[in-house]
Amino acid sequence: MIVSDAAAQARINKKVDDEVTRIFKLSDSHNSENKRARGAIKKAMDEYKRQAHEEVENLRKEGVASLKKTDSMQNKFLVGFKSDLTDATKKVYGAMAKASDAQAAAMAGLTKAQTGAKTSAAGALAKAKKVFSSRITTLTNAVVANAKKAQEGLEKVTGVAMDWKTASKADRALIRQERKILATKLRRDITRAIQLGEAKMKAVEERANENIATAKKTLMTTISVAVENMADNVFATVQGNRQKIADNYLSLKAYAAAAADKVEDYLKKGKGRNLASIGDLLSTLATVADIKVKPASGDAFGADTIPLVFSGKQVKVKNSLSKINGLVNQYLSILEQVKSRWQMGLGKYLIAKLEIAMQGKGALEVDKVEGHSGNYVFINGHAVGLSAKLNDFENLAVAMRLFEDALHKLTAKTKKFKKVAAKRIEVKPPEWQGN
Repeated sequence: MIVSDAAAQARINKKVDDEVTRIFKLSDSHNSENKRARGAIKKAMDEYKRQAHEEVENLRKEGVASLKKTDSMQNKFLVGFKSDLTDATKKVYGAMAKASDAQAAAMAGLTKAQTGAKTSAAGALAKAKKVFSSRITTLTNAVVANAKKAQEGLEKVTGVAMDWKTASKADRALIRQERKILATKLRRDITRAIQLGEAKMKAVEERANENIATAKKTLMTTISVAVENMADNVFATVQGNRQKIADNYLSLKAYAAAAADKVEDYLKKGKGRNLASIGDLLSTLATVADIKVKPASGDAFGADTIPLVFSGKQVKVKNSLSKINGLVNQYLSILEQVKSRWQMGLGKYLIAKLEIAMQGKGALEVDKVEGHSGNYVFINGHAVGLSAKLNDFENLAVAMRLFEDALHKLTAKTKKFKKVAAKRIEVKPPEWQGN
């Protein structure tokens, strides 16, 4: 059931290359095909065709290289998020299998041990589902965040600018096609990441239970269907959850800006190791605090519907440009940078937990700090997977007043200037003679 990623991708690449070659052959011939062309006329025509062929061939090479560069850029940005979703799929698949085993054992004989196993399996399954949902949401948002760069890459190859207002009728039809391409690639990324996780975990389960009954083997397929249905349900809610992520990101960004000096001093003192990836995140956020977020499109790339990942059922989404989408895009860009620098150990654990928290109640806490009056804002230890408060986080707490000031600056509306009509200037005679 598991095919090498490299082999599978090689087959896909070959089909794409063959299709590109076919298209260019249809639009270009090396020699004249006019049978009436003879002598000097045919020679001249063939020479022009040869020169044109060389130009077309150079354009073909340039176009293919540009497409591959765009694809490579997308893959580089998304590879970590896709890997996270594959791992989360394996865990939720395994948790479902164990929950099913525990349920069957409890029904067969209601002993304390079996009841305890059932409770434990249910807890593990709930945890696995939460992580799985989070990883689908993050990968979807990551694809959307990277869509602008992908569109810019396609613009260079196709010459079609993704500007609906200024596009011609013909270009608008092409824009719709490009939107469908982006939506298809989004579903492909999610589908492949999930199916790899399913296949890998199914293989593990079947090897561990080689002599199990046919009914148990059938159950493995049933679990796959359940996982894919869950993926569709989560995907349908991604657009709605972007508001929550945007709010939490704006708050975290405001805190990072307010605590920038404290974080910098802390890192200079060599205490950054205690903060790990969270310190890196705060430091990075402080550098983009003044960058204004531009309105952007959502997960349908400007369309008003998008198909679900597995069922293909169309669901309605908001197609207007909004700063909510712009904030989420900026957050995913920062998240990708930090995750790429912390790919193992405590740093990976902390940023993964924060990723889940940002889709829920957020990563900040408001509380009293010993030795200070009033309320302070700081990173919530539980939000990043710690069982207790971390003194380092409290040492970086900022007064509520400073946090609110920073948040106000980030959310302040741009002032609108009234358009003043140009006044007509008249000069009374006599006319100037140029002397």
